[in-house]
Amino acid sequence: MFAPERLRLVEAARDAWVSRLIDVSRRNNLLFFQPSTASAIGMEAEDPVVADLLACKSVSADLLFPERETKVGEDAGLLTEGTREQ
Repeated sequence: MFAPERLRLVEAARDAWVSRLIDVSRRNNLLFFQPSTASAIGMEAEDPVVADLLACKSVSADLLFPERETKVGEDAGLLTEGTREQ
């Protein structure tokens, strides 16, 4: 059907393309995840909020981050986290 040389070239090109589809370098956060305070939140398995999340239910962000103060209002302009009245 096709010349053997052509099949070899097509297979080589396909293999090269497939190998470039997945980034296996350290830049791939899915393969090399490092938890940090900026990128991960700690959750206890017994927490009912976690149970709701695992059950694909809606959960308020206030329940996920109870230690953060959140200020919303006309004087705040935008939602700001961790700000306190001075």
